[in-house]
Amino acid sequence: MVFLEWPDRELALPIPEPKPGSEASLLGREGTLPWRYEGEALRVDLSGIPFREIPGAWAWTIRLAGYGAEGNGGTP
Repeated sequence: MVFLEWPDRELALPIPEPKPGSEASLLGREGTLPWRYEGEALRVDLSGIPFREIPGAWAWTIRLAGYGAEGNGGTP
């Protein structure tokens, strides 16, 4: 999922619910990001990323490992 505006605290993606065990990460940065599914949107918490660790300046990509796996009813 590509986004062009950096959110204040979290990124809300209006997608079908990921299966348990799915992981969110920001391309260009190591580690996973906390997320929850609420209000028919995947909410990825970006508040813990210091400004100096934000990779790039114009666009960012969230990778959802396990999202396209069988059982969630959605597509990647």
